[in-house]
Amino acid sequence: VKTNPFLEIAAASNVASQRKTVDLEVIQRALDYLASPECRFNPSWLWATVIRTFYYTGVRRRQLVGAVWGDMDFNRRIWCVRADTSKNHRMLILPIADPLLADLRKLHDATRDKLGRTPPLQQQVFCIPLFNGRYGGPKTTRSHVSVFFRRLSKELGTPISSHRIRHTVATTLAAQGNIRVVQDLLGHVSIQTTMRYIHPDLGQLRSLVESLPDI
Repeated sequence: VKTNPFLEIAAASNVASQRKTVDLEVIQRALDYLASPECRFNPSWLWATVIRTFYYTGVRRRQLVGAVWGDMDFNRRIWCVRADTSKNHRMLILPIADPLLADLRKLHDATRDKLGRTPPLQQQVFCIPLFNGRYGGPKTTRSHVSVFFRRLSKELGTPISSHRIRHTVATTLAAQGNIRVVQDLLGHVSIQTTMRYIHPDLGQLRSLVESLPDI
């Protein structure tokens, strides 16, 4: 055979590249670990707030580290995610869920106590170096967040990352039936992009098909 006939066959979609979610049980285990005496992360309470922020908002790393106190409105319970921190350069207005609001108020108070004054509007919200001088630089970076999740994954024995949490949020909310709302929350321009973040639950799919009338 002079030519390879398989070269003429279109490549299958890359299943391996499909983004993955993380079980809610793993997220809870991560929070339990951060609250335990065995935890090796400092400040553990702030890293727990970081995880809950990813969970309750679905934001990206760049949006989290780009957040400043001037973006937060506790009275209206909203977070104005600035365009310069977003991948697609669009501003987002995100609701702050009540459990997260309590965390952010605690963080604001801790930041005020550390600074000795009310945090300036341009002060980074999730500023790990402010509470742990071993972190290089004056601000939390995306690299800091990535390294934290890599170390946390090793401690838990299973992968967890901000992006996996983002996909989990999308999949969980999409199961409630409103894809457009998920699109707005994630800040996607295209609904097709949102659909790539949603991973089918085989149990839910089975329940749906088994609910069809018999023929």
